[in-house]
Amino acid sequence: MALVRRFHAWVLPLWVACAPQNVESTLLAPPPERYDASPDFSGAWVGELAGIAGTLDVRGLGTGRYYGAFASDDRSSKYVLNMRQTFMQEGAVLSNRVLFEWQDGRGGHGHGWMLVNREDSALTGAFGFGVQSENAGALTFIRVE
Repeated sequence: MALVRRFHAWVLPLWVACAPQNVESTLLAPPPERYDASPDFSGAWVGELAGIAGTLDVRGLGTGRYYGAFASDDRSSKYVLNMRQTFMQEGAVLSNRVLFEWQDGRGGHGHGWMLVNREDSALTGAFGFGVQSENAGALTFIRVE
């Protein structure tokens, strides 16, 4: 467990630093919506990623930037997400849409998007595999209180 923590402590900052500044997915993401208050994506979420039940833990890294870690309930699947909340066209207002890059530590990687609902209680979205991300899977999560 300590080795895994050290690995994440070393790899996460390197991965975030090397990630493109404007994460764009080839998946068709819906347009972002402006909220009166910025949605808060941080916290624990339970649900499914491509039909795999598990928990998504989201941590803030700065304005509009997040780190996500998904682990399946049986711990057989784990994914790390580098997420960026998108901005609205009319200025520096954060939207309800997040674009992300993911990797599984076994060579699998891709892109995706997610939307948070107005109540900050549910996430829905899609993700794909590889650079083109043509084969999309669905994701749905609800916030854990």
